[in-house]
Amino acid sequence: MLSLKKLDRLFAKYNINPAEDQFLAMLHEAARLKTEVTVPEVEWTPEEMQDALHGKKPLFASRFIHVPREEFLRVFAAIRAVADESIPSGDPCLNIPEPEAFFTQDTLDALAKYPDALWDRIEEAGMDLTLAELYFVPVTAFAMRVFLDDAATEASRAFDRMVPDTVHFKRSITCPVCGTRASMAAVGATQNRGNVKRLYCACCGADWQFERIRCAVCGDEATSELQYVHLEGDDKHRLHVCSACESSVATVFGAESEDFDPDFESWRCAELMVAYAQTREQAQQDVSQAGNA
Repeated sequence: MLSLKKLDRLFAKYNINPAEDQFLAMLHEAARLKTEVTVPEVEWTPEEMQDALHGKKPLFASRFIHVPREEFLRVFAAIRAVADESIPSGDPCLNIPEPEAFFTQDTLDALAKYPDALWDRIEEAGMDLTLAELYFVPVTAFAMRVFLDDAATEASRAFDRMVPDTVHFKRSITCPVCGTRASMAAVGATQNRGNVKRLYCACCGADWQFERIRCAVCGDEATSELQYVHLEGDDKHRLHVCSACESSVATVFGAESEDFDPDFESWRCAELMVAYAQTREQAQQDVSQAGNA
């Protein structure tokens, strides 16, 4: 959930100026813009909720949030502006389409129904996917999040109320609200159920309960193929690594804290993710060199 008050508290606590980091600048601006935007409520049927909870059909595929084009363009421009200002060189990424031309109402409806449709639209527009991923995609994602966040948060709490503690089933790997992959996971202590793991979606802001010993990418449950890695001195921020699909999912421990914010914690995991990627790349090079020796 985008919370401007919580983010401001966290930035003050850790002495961080969000304007100096592109991700944090966009996150903070999205939270601010959310306070200005009014989004019509959407109600899903019990059947639609059940289908989404069990991974059959995400909620937005059944009924999606209407994103008014003019309001979206205003939000996009504001987030783009802070993203540009945070770039040290002051030179924003070029070769992106004009938002007025790219974001037709049809495109916005497609993104509201399934956010990953953005990639298809980018290809159709002839954009370079690598450049788009660095700049255009995150700006667009934060702009859409402004409109989707409240509905996704409310749906997440409704999912929790639907499942008694005694009911067990395989949880959806993809977001039950918008259908995209989880961006991170977190484990938090609960009063009656011990430590509970949840997955978090950066596209819409939803979160949902998930099995502790299960890969959030491929669904593998073999304990021999799953492990946690972390930087020395910080076992709160970890990567859940799956050898079956070679994925790694940022996982934060201590989600019960009132200071926990999934978007902020995802940013804090960046150093760990880079270090792990470098270690893995070096290991692959060592194996390759040994094979050629």
